Amino acid sequence: MPFISLRNFGFIGRYLDDGPADAQAVLLVHGMTCDLHDWNSQVPFLLGLGYRVIAADLRGHGHSLAPTTTPGTCAEDLAALLEDHPRVPAPVVVVSHSLGDLAGYYLAVTRPDLVRASVGVDPMHGADNAARNATADFFDVPPPIVPKMAGYFEVTYPADTPPWQKAWHLRRLRQLDEAVACAVAWGRWGDPHSLGRRENALAAFRGKRQCPRLTIGSSEAAVDLDSCDLVRDEMDEFAVIEGNGHWFHQIEVDKFNATLKAWLGKIGALPASKA
Repeated sequence: MPFISLRNFGFIGRYLDDGPADAQAVLLVHGMTCDLHDWNSQVPFLLGLGYRVIAADLRGHGHSLAPTTTPGTCAEDLAALLEDHPRVPAPVVVVSHSLGDLAGYYLAVTRPDLVRASVGVDPMHGADNAARNATADFFDVPPPIVPKMAGYFEVTYPADTPPWQKAWHLRRLRQLDEAVACAVAWGRWGDPHSLGRRENALAAFRGKRQCPRLTIGSSEAAVDLDSCDLVRDEMDEFAVIEGNGHWFHQIEVDKFNATLKAWLGKIGALPASKA
């Protein structure tokens, strides 16, 4: 498993890189408290389509170091990874989940030379300032923030969530460093200037993305901002896969993968053998 020392950022990160070196690359970006293995249901599917697939642990997650993190620094990390280490032929397709999509969207906006297409999975930039401010007690201490996150996760699961999925997520959450958990949550939505707030996301992103985007949500509310205020052109598309919770891409695997493939074909980003 490759470990990298990213230029200018002074920390060690982990990534996995599979598929032909010269193929169209897909970069998979996980969400808060997660790691690169969140995409295990998509990796073999994408490889089967002929893509090169790269998945990385964001800083502070999995086996990547550094306790503080913001969407901007994570996007810079991903840019450095693409440019300096596996030496990926740019541009890539970025598929990012939840709060990881803040980094994915930021990368698409600030480094259009690196991103061919953007896919947001249950993005978390739709809540406005009033909603975010209503959760300010999330950052009160004590108690520690990790148990609070565990409580939050519980309400995101539907009643029929498979026990294996809840155990996987909650056990991984419990091993997250408290300082990392606090920094990630604050940087993503607690900070009044965070991109996890609707008003800030609109100011930072509206009209600036150059690549097409597919947004797949677990509810209509999850795709509302993208479908109403962040539309680029006719290639943008929005889909909802309901009833399977926030990690629906791990449950409704065939539906999610088929939705992704159809859109990649629509924008002409499928490898030639599968187009």
